[in-house]
Amino acid sequence: GAAHAREKIVDAAADRFLVVADPSKLSATLDRPVPVELLPAARSPVAAAVRELGGDPVLRRAKRKDGPVVTDNGNLVLDCDFGEIDDPERLATALSTSPGVVEHGLFVDLADEIHIGTADGIRIERP
Repeated sequence: GAAHAREKIVDAAADRFLVVADPSKLSATLDRPVPVELLPAARSPVAAAVRELGGDPVLRRAKRKDGPVVTDNGNLVLDCDFGEIDDPERLATALSTSPGVVEHGLFVDLADEIHIGTADGIRIERP
């Protein structure tokens, strides 16, 4: 988790981007918190920007160690609850243009195929 910047770099270099998920990840409307990777010095301004966008930012705490999660890039992660997200593209743009944000977990229009594993096999969707 929290490797969104690196995941998007890999996507940009790849010929195709396939998402693999189980049915628990499916939702008609996105309503889960959005992870936002940010520069440590930008924690307060990014949290304020998230609040202005209608989100509730919470610093992701590390498990089995003291303190926050630190990404491979040395950054922090805010889990931002926006409730139901009706326009993911607009939110992705707003987050991406907030000073101090490195990357976020909204992968808008990036997947070539989505492979959903079920008890009956694999369902493939093409956005």
